[in-house]
Amino acid sequence: SLLRAEVVSLRELMQQLQPVDLDAPHQIGDVLASMIDRFRRDTGIAATLARRGAVPDLPLRAAHEVVRIVQEALANVRKH
Repeated sequence: SLLRAEVVSLRELMQQLQPVDLDAPHQIGDVLASMIDRFRRDTGIAATLARRGAVPDLPLRAAHEVVRIVQEALANVRKH
């Protein structure tokens, strides 16, 4: 169990260090969907991205922050 906990911690660190591959705000939906798919494959935890309507028109910096917030939320789900 200690080894598993360390693997989870290492994966979380790798996720945090990964650059956000977001060149334009309209890509945020695809980036989040990809991130959640990877999370589901890595953890076996059921997760989906539910979207309604058009992607909001966000400044690029805000879009990056949303991606980082989702990364942190998924790390917390994995941890707990």
